[in-house]
Amino acid sequence: MIGGRDRRVGLVIGAGLAVLLAAAGTGAADTPVALEPANALTEQAITAERLAEHSLELAAGALAVGVGLGTVLAGGVTYWYKNREFQRRLNR
Repeated sequence: MIGGRDRRVGLVIGAGLAVLLAAAGTGAADTPVALEPANALTEQAITAERLAEHSLELAAGALAVGVGLGTVLAGGVTYWYKNREFQRRLNR
C-alpha cells in the first residue's frame, strides 16, 4: 500500500512531468511559426541567387521585349499618323 508521503511524491513527479510535456508540446507548436521569417528570407536569398546566375539571359529577354514593344508602338503611331493624313487629303 502506498503511504501518504509516497503518494505526494508521486503526484509531484506526475505534475512535473505533465508540465514538462505541456511545455514541450507548446514549444514544438511554436517552432515552425518562429522559423517562418527565416524560411522566407532563405527562399528570397535562393531566388536572388538564381536570378543573378541568369542575369545575361534576363537582360536579353528584357531587351527583346523592349524592342518588340517599341516596334508595336511605332507601328501604331505610324498607322494613326498616315490615316490622319489620308483623311485630310480626302476631305479637301
